[in-house]
Amino acid sequence: MGTLGFIGKRILFAAFAFFVALTFVFLLYRAIENDPVNVFAPAGHHGITDEQKEVLIKKWGLDKSIPEQFIIYLSNIFRGDLGYSFEHGRPVSDLILERLPWTLLILGTSTILSTIIGVLIGAYIGWRRASKLDATFVTSSLILNATPLFFTGIFFIYFLGYQAHPEKNDWKIPYPIFYSLVVLVIIFILIYRRKGKTFKEKMQFDRSFSSKIGLVVLLGLILTLISLNFSDGDLHLWFPISGGKTPGIEDQGSIATLQNIFHHALLPILVLTIYGVLAYGWFMRGNIIGVLTEDYVQTAISKGLDENEVLYGHCMRNAMLPVVTDIGMSFGSIIGGSILVEQIFSYPGTGDLIYTALLNSDYNLVQGSFIIITALTLLGLVIAEVLYSVIDPRVQRS
Repeated sequence: MGTLGFIGKRILFAAFAFFVALTFVFLLYRAIENDPVNVFAPAGHHGITDEQKEVLIKKWGLDKSIPEQFIIYLSNIFRGDLGYSFEHGRPVSDLILERLPWTLLILGTSTILSTIIGVLIGAYIGWRRASKLDATFVTSSLILNATPLFFTGIFFIYFLGYQAHPEKNDWKIPYPIFYSLVVLVIIFILIYRRKGKTFKEKMQFDRSFSSKIGLVVLLGLILTLISLNFSDGDLHLWFPISGGKTPGIEDQGSIATLQNIFHHALLPILVLTIYGVLAYGWFMRGNIIGVLTEDYVQTAISKGLDENEVLYGHCMRNAMLPVVTDIGMSFGSIIGGSILVEQIFSYPGTGDLIYTALLNSDYNLVQGSFIIITALTLLGLVIAEVLYSVIDPRVQRS
C-alpha cells in the first residue's frame, strides 16, 4: 500500500468514526427526553417566545419522524450550524469560536512546551536508568502525580498571586541576578553533559566548548540590557490569579494588551506544563528503557558510537512512535480545554464554557462542543498516524 492509499484509508476510517459519533450524540439526546422539543426548544426557557419555538422546531425538524430529524440534523451540522445556546442567547458556533483563542493560548502553549521538555528529559533519564537522577525523577513524579492538580493550582495562586502581590510583599528579583542564575544553570547543564567521568575531565574546555560558554554569557548580558531598558529593572514574581486580561487594558495599546494577556496566562500554562512534562517524561522514559534492549541499539553501543548519537539518533526514533499517537489524541483536549484549570484560575476558555453549559443543562452548547472536540480528536489521530508512517514506513504495510 502506497503512502496516498494509507492516508486515504485512515481518512475513511476517521470519517466513519465521526459519523458513528454524530449518530451516538443524536440518539443520546433523544433518549434523555421522549419529546426532543423539550430539549432543543424548551418552552419558556430564558423568555423564548412561541414564535421562536416554532422556528426552532421547523429548523431542526423536531416535529418529524426520527429518520427525517437525523437527516436535518446532519445537514445543519455540516453547514456549520451547531444550534442556539439559550443560556447565552447566541449561536453555539459563535460562543466556541469566541472562547477558543484563550484555550489555544494556554493549552496549545503548555502542550508544545511539555511535549518538547518531557520527551527530552524522559529520553535522557531513560538512558541514565537506575542512576540517582532516575531515582530523583521517579520519586518526584510519584509525589506530584499523587498531588491533585487543583491543589497545585491553588498553591501557585496563594504564593505567586497573593503573597507576591505588590501591595503585600512585592516579591521581585533584579534582572541582572535573574539572568546570571539562568546563565549559570545553562553552563552547569553543558558541563554536566560533556564527556568525562570526573569533574576535572569535564572541565577541560576546548575552543568549541569555550565558544558555547561565551555565547551563553553574551546572550544573558543582552537580555539583561533589554530588560533594564524596557522595565523598572526588576522581575516581579506576582501573577494575576483570574481572568484572561485586565479590563480596559486595550486603551494602553496593542503591545501592553498582549503583555497583559500573556501575564494572565502564565500561571495556568505553568501548572499544565508541569503535569504535562511529568506525563511525557514518564512515558518517554519507559519507551527508552524498552528500546535499549533492542539489538540495533546494543550494536551501536558496541561500535563505540557517541552517546548522543546512540540516544538521539537511534533510540529516540522508535521510542517516539507511541508519543506521536498520544500527541494526536490530545488535539481534542486542547480544544475542549482544561475544565479544572480554567475553573481554578477563572480563565475564559472553552473548558469553562462547557462546564457552565453542563451546570445549566444547555444541551445545544454541550452537543456542539462534543461534536467539535470529536472532529478535532479524529483529525489529530489521522495526522499522528501519517507522521507515524513517516517515522516508521513499516506501519503502511500493516
